[in-house]
Amino acid sequence: MASYIPPQSVFLYKSNWTAEIDEVMLRNIIKMKKAAKWNGVVIPPEFIREVIDVINVEVGMLFSWDDVYGRWLFFERRYRSFTEVLAVFGIHWNVNTNVITCPESAWKDILKENKLAGAYYYIADPQQSGYHLWR
Repeated sequence: MASYIPPQSVFLYKSNWTAEIDEVMLRNIIKMKKAAKWNGVVIPPEFIREVIDVINVEVGMLFSWDDVYGRWLFFERRYRSFTEVLAVFGIHWNVNTNVITCPESAWKDILKENKLAGAYYYIADPQQSGYHLWR
């Protein structure tokens, strides 16, 4: 591709957020979702409070309510972006390798419409297990 596509981390991790913190957050939200038999997309406030406590204990970092809720909204944005990429004709996702294959011409069109889609140029989303939260 003619233009430079930065590494996935540039798109997905800013400030103090890391893949490790995302994993802690998603693992605990999934656990709480199953325990509460919750099937919505509007996250219950007690889930946010619990995630803040767990991140503090497991990672040793304290995030605010706004930080964690904002990250939750970003997860949703990532999910929508990823599903938009997969919906394009000619794109294939190998679940086992977590790699998306796509013709270069299709990538050019995708990236014009959705800048976040650049995160998936080299590899699919690292937190695929958490995506059933929106299904």
